Order: sequence, then structure tokens, then C-alpha cells
Amino acid sequence: MKAGNEFETTLNPEQAANILHISKATLANWRSLRTGPNYIKIGNRCIYKRSEIERFLREHEVRLDE
Repeated sequence: MKAGNEFETTLNPEQAANILHISKATLANWRSLRTGPNYIKIGNRCIYKRSEIERFLREHEVRLDE
């Protein structure tokens, strides 16, 4: 989170799926399988922290120099 009263940028499922280059359906399937990036559920809505999407991408990076 940022200092003060500002909150971290959040993404809706469509935005998160676009960043990950997957479909919204795949992202929904990952949620049901309890895989994929962590998310926040508020009522029946799911949102993703941008930093969580970035973390997920870093964790799945394939390093060719190792």
C-alpha cells in the first residue's frame, strides 16, 4: 500500500486476465481450483491487487540462464 489513505491499485477480473494474457474464463477456473493469483472477494465480486498479478508473473518466470 502507499503511504497515507491511498490504497494500492486493484484490477477487475477482465483487467487481470488481460495482463496475464488469458481469458476471464481461465481466471475464473483458476479461482475455483484455488490456483492462480491471490484475489480479494467482496460480496460476489473478485478484485486483484496489481502487485499480486506482478508477483504471480515473477513466480512463473522461466529463467534460461539457470
